[in-house]
Amino acid sequence: MKKTNIVNIELIRNTRIKRGISTEEMSNLLGYEAPNAYFRKEKGDRKFSVEDIAKVSDLLDIPIQELFFTNKVTEKVNMQVG
Repeated sequence: MKKTNIVNIELIRNTRIKRGISTEEMSNLLGYEAPNAYFRKEKGDRKFSVEDIAKVSDLLDIPIQELFFTNKVTEKVNMQVG
């Protein structure tokens, strides 16, 4: 079964890069102890918590509802249509 992300990691990554913020800086801004902790989440190895998403939304100035990926909704629609 394919792993489905609920969080739109691509939007987060693209916005972070546009704003010139490194993954290490994001780790610091989010209060992580390990410099690569944020990178693991953005890579998809670890999940973002609700608190993380709220902070990322504020830091990157992205409306919180835009941070949630619609894969699950799309899959349901495709199942209903197909």
